[in-house]
Order: sequence, then C-alpha cells, then structure tokens
Amino acid sequence: MSSRTTTSAASVEEVTVTGEPKLRGKLRFRAVVRKVFANLYWLTETEEEEIDETDQQKILALKRKRGKKGTLSLQDVQKKLAEVTYLHCYGPGRVVVKQEGLPTGIYFMLSGKAGITQSAIDPVSNEPVIIPAGDLEPGDVFGEISLIHDIPRTATVTTYRTCELLHIEKKDFDKVIEETIKPDWDMCKYAMARFPYFDEWSSVALHECCMLSRIKTYEPNETILACGARTNYVFFVLKGLCQIIQHLNIIVKETKKDHQRCRLQTFGTGIQPGEIGQTHFMQICILSELATFGLGENLTDRRIIALTPVECLLCPRYWIMQNNKANLWVRIKRFVDRRLPSTQQVFHSFVENRRWRHYSRDLVIDSLRNRYIPNDTSISDVPYSIRISEYYVDR
Repeated sequence: MSSRTTTSAASVEEVTVTGEPKLRGKLRFRAVVRKVFANLYWLTETEEEEIDETDQQKILALKRKRGKKGTLSLQDVQKKLAEVTYLHCYGPGRVVVKQEGLPTGIYFMLSGKAGITQSAIDPVSNEPVIIPAGDLEPGDVFGEISLIHDIPRTATVTTYRTCELLHIEKKDFDKVIEETIKPDWDMCKYAMARFPYFDEWSSVALHECCMLSRIKTYEPNETILACGARTNYVFFVLKGLCQIIQHLNIIVKETKKDHQRCRLQTFGTGIQPGEIGQTHFMQICILSELATFGLGENLTDRRIIALTPVECLLCPRYWIMQNNKANLWVRIKRFVDRRLPSTQQVFHSFVENRRWRHYSRDLVIDSLRNRYIPNDTSISDVPYSIRISEYYVDR
C-alpha cells in the first residue's frame, strides 16, 4: 500500500492513490480541507478602508526599499524557499532516503514518525548489520547534511506510519542559496583563511562554521563587548583597531596635608564616612588586525570599544571548542590572560601616575613661587666707556 500527495505552497494538486478505498477517501477529504483552509481568507467579506497620506508614504518608502539591491533578509529567503516547497505523503514502511544515495533534496517532517538506520560492517562477523540511529518526529529536518556538503546520504530514513513531509529539491535549494546566503558564506570562508588557526580543519567543519558565522562592522567608539556581558561568539578582528578599557572603582579619602589616599574598591567593601567613590577608565590594551578575543578571557570590569572602524568575524564559541585540536583555543586564551594586566596591576599603575602628576605640579608651583635668579655682577664689572657715555647722556 502506498500513497503520495504533491502540492505547491499555494495550491493542492490531484491525489493519486492506489490501495484501499477508505484510505483513498480520507486522503482526498484531507486535501479538500487543506484547500478550503488555504482559501478561507478570500471567503470572508471585508469593508474597504481608505488609505490616508501617511500610509501611502509608508507604502512608497517600502517599495523603494524593496527595490534596492543587496543582501536579502531572512524573511526573503524563507519566502523564496516556500515558493519551491512541495508536500509529500508517504505510507508506512516507505524508504524516503537511502544510505549512500545521491542527495536529491531536504525534508521537513510535518506529521507521523520515521526511523533512522545506518548500515555498517560487524567487526567480529564481518557481515553487514543495520544499526538504529534514532527517530524522526514532527518538526525534525533530515537530508540537509548531504545536500549542503554535496556528499552521499549518511543514513536511511524509513517511515513507521503515514508521514507528511515538506520537500525542497536540490536544484531549487541550490538556486536560492546561490542567490541569498552563499555570498555571505564565501565572505566568511575568505575571512577564516586569513587566520592560521583553521588550517587543520576539514572542509566539512569549515563549511559548517561558515554557515554559523557572520561578519559584523563597528563604528568608532561603539562598544563591541560590554562590561560583564556574556557572549556566545569568538571575535576575530579583520580590520581596524579596538581597545580594552578597564573600569577602576576607587575610594578616595582626603588627608590633613591636602593629599588624597586611594584604595581599590573590591566586592563586599563599602564607602566609609569621609570617603568618596570615584570611577576611572583606563586603556590597558589595543587589539589590532588578526587579533582574537571572546574565548573566555578574564574581562571583569572591562569592555572592548572600537577605536577605528572595525570589522570582525563572529564564530560560535561552542563550535570553535568542538574543533579544539591540540588544545589550541585554550592555549590562546591562556596567552591573552598572561599578556593582559590584572586589575591590581592597573590600580598600582594608576596610583603611580597620579603621584607623578601631583609631584610635577607641586614642583612647578614651588619653582614659580620662590623664583630667585642669583646675580653677582657689580658696577666694577661694567666697562669705563659705557659708564662715561651714560654719564654724559644723563647730564
């Protein structure tokens, strides 16, 4: 017994069923119900509403915006995929995809249940065996690995009961991807090629990382990573300069000699009477092109800000850590932590600079206040000719 229904996103085609009359009637009735629901909106009567000038201007602005060429949004990609999506109905026991078969499309499970199996060779008996690899339920997707990487099917999918699937053929999928997402993937792949960390990755891992990554630009003085923010991405600087800013929370107390005594405010310490809390921002590091951050470094009370126009490649951290060959990323993280000064070191540097500024300022003030130029010249040191000429001039 087998059945198959193929419909586009906007219409329902004729149902071709061979088998029992009851099943054929159920499938035809189901197809009619879907068609009614698809056109239910057009059966309701709505009153015509007048469009004011404001709405007309918004419509014109949207049309102009839609007419511009550029990268399509996620909604545009979904719309293009919906136009080439077909509905298939498979009866129980049907093989939807077979292991080692050619990738013909991607499938989305709407209803029913199917099983995943893989064929392998038993290392003991050296005979082929079937290994269960899981089940598929409504909402699951299968066939995407072979389709995206253009490799043979990695498993066999067999239906347990009647299943409804959405199917996108390979030629339609490739066409939509070629027009929409592939240029972004190529940009990410070119950016990853600039970093030697990805040289040992396989082509499949690089391809999947390109699909999960994106390139983002930042304007000068724009915050890339906020203070205390947790990020799920690793940042690879492609262009520009960015700086790491340290937030120093300092408690200042005035002394009797018009001097200030500073101490670093730590967690759990409060401000005592006669003390003033201050916050200072200090630049502790500049990150240039091909720098990496976001691997879990100690960025407590620190933020990363763009110093010039910056362009970064953002890769998911979980995917980076899954491909942690030779413990590379952990070693990079430790290297960055060793090069960055601690908060205590930054505070000591701040205190030393402040003392030097106060000393230099006091030195200049004292020099100008007690200005005295020693001069031992007397009248005897003046030549007689000059003294005689001055005498007659005065007479």
